[in-house]
Amino acid sequence: RADTVTQRPLRIRTDELELSFDQQVFGLRVQPQGLDLGIALHARPDAAPLLVTEGSAFGSGFIGWGLVPRLLAGGELWACGAKAAITHDWFCYQDHNFGRFRWGEDFGWEWMVAHARSPQRPELTVVMDLRTDRTHRRGGLPYLFVLVGRELHKVFLGPAMRLRWEWSNGARLPPRLPGALATLLASRSEREPVALHIEAADECDRLSLHLEVDAHLQIVAADNGSAAYTRIGEASGRVAITLQLGETLIEAQGLAYAEYTR
Repeated sequence: RADTVTQRPLRIRTDELELSFDQQVFGLRVQPQGLDLGIALHARPDAAPLLVTEGSAFGSGFIGWGLVPRLLAGGELWACGAKAAITHDWFCYQDHNFGRFRWGEDFGWEWMVAHARSPQRPELTVVMDLRTDRTHRRGGLPYLFVLVGRELHKVFLGPAMRLRWEWSNGARLPPRLPGALATLLASRSEREPVALHIEAADECDRLSLHLEVDAHLQIVAADNGSAAYTRIGEASGRVAITLQLGETLIEAQGLAYAEYTR
């Protein structure tokens, strides 16, 4: 349709989706037809955006990403007759990958964002990223951003950071999306993530993070030119963070969301 996309302001409309970006405000409305399910929100940056470029190979191409580590949002979501207001008390985060690669190639990543609050200290936002090969045995340069309140206060790089996943003893069939691709893996059980530990330290500062996973699902991303695919695990749960910045100690608790590929 002629009105599907407009440039100024940027607006994209379909029967079930509307996206907009105007005056630094991002808008989203999703309401699938025939379902009592939807979300309508608007959000604007509440911290300086960050841009991460990657010079090393990523599969047959490359990848980079931009992120807004904090946003102020408002709106509403609804499902099955229940409604919930989205307010500025919610933690909101946005990122976007850019690059050129094909799903199913020899690449992988491990990623996490965490937001935690302390009674007497500013809020903490922690973002971690590690690029690897498909087996996760060889990795690139890991980095970890630490925001105190709205300001970026620390970046840990390379050997200053260590991370370790804990996995379930037994395997089971995880929830998978989308359904059509999930049927191809209907008999493939896997061990699931139980926890994630991150330690980072240099000559000045130190951070310790522990994520207890309480929800997990898997997304199957298929290549559009072959039978290859990449499985992306999504895990969320409660997080505890201890941050030592010079003489200042901050202990905070909150929520975290993490990804890993297989």
